[in-house]
Amino acid sequence: MERVINTEILDYLLENNLITEHQHGFIKKKSTCTNLLECLNDWCFNMQAKLVSDVIYFDFKKAFDSVSHNKLLIKLKAYGIYDNLFDWITAFLSNRNQAVRVCNILSDFVPVMSGVPQGSVLGPTLFLLFINDVRDIFGGLSVTCKLYADDIKLYKSYCLTQTHSDLVTATQRLIRWANDTWQLTLAADKCTVCRLAQPRWQIGWDHNTAEYKVNDCLLQYSDHVRDLGVIVDSTLKFEQNISAVVHKAHTRANLILKCFSSRDRVPLTKVFCTYVRPLLEYCTPVWSPQHNYLTEKVERVQRHFTKRLHGLKNKSYTERLKLIGLQSLEHRRLNYDLVLT
Repeated sequence: MERVINTEILDYLLENNLITEHQHGFIKKKSTCTNLLECLNDWCFNMQAKLVSDVIYFDFKKAFDSVSHNKLLIKLKAYGIYDNLFDWITAFLSNRNQAVRVCNILSDFVPVMSGVPQGSVLGPTLFLLFINDVRDIFGGLSVTCKLYADDIKLYKSYCLTQTHSDLVTATQRLIRWANDTWQLTLAADKCTVCRLAQPRWQIGWDHNTAEYKVNDCLLQYSDHVRDLGVIVDSTLKFEQNISAVVHKAHTRANLILKCFSSRDRVPLTKVFCTYVRPLLEYCTPVWSPQHNYLTEKVERVQRHFTKRLHGLKNKSYTERLKLIGLQSLEHRRLNYDLVLT
């Protein structure tokens, strides 16, 4: 029943353009990859135009658990959800209790006064509606806002000669919207800012570094940040991300070879495709290597693994792939690009 209701609500919201186009979480045909690609497109154009881009990443404390039921229901009515459906959702959120179990000891039950039910089908959609209007608070500012569920990032490009950034004003508005109006607390220690620019420009920006504060906590600049699982560095080369991905994949591939005494091609190939290859293919349209040495670095994971399989040690990489029915990782990345396009 939840699935039926969730599908109908989402269709209604999307058909009437009630969900902001900048939201990529829990929406059909959108993902972490589309979120990152839209941002990367803007950042690359800004860098080519010799503009500096400041990106601020915001994090909420227990966002899904902090949603006020009364305020959520007010927003549902604002989006045109009335009558039986409204009453059903009200009942869905009401009269819930929670307890904590440690070993065989159970605490007393207490009523759940806030938050969308986690693990439910309807919970994520209700949260999207609760956070959906955040985009509207930046009216009149030349700031871009991108969302993936509760992950929010704001960015702005500007020349080094500018003395004021709309990003400071946008940050203050977001804090007021979250803390004062909708009871969502920003975790200042998990918020960060990254400046995207060519290294040779650094001499020019040392005297013009804007200060961004969240709850009176000064945000520190970082030369790289993990954005939806992808490490974005200040020069947009993604070498750090590729190194981290390859290291993790190598570690997992070696662990698999240690755990299996057999070198049978069929089961080990399935295990590799299930547990190792997804690490090397997450969001590849965003960070796909631009240089041959990086392409080879990624390919080396599969190259080394297949060489350890029974009867394949003395065969070339192309022959090994043909015998076990796999494609090269580079070929698969090209397929992903075409599918996404």
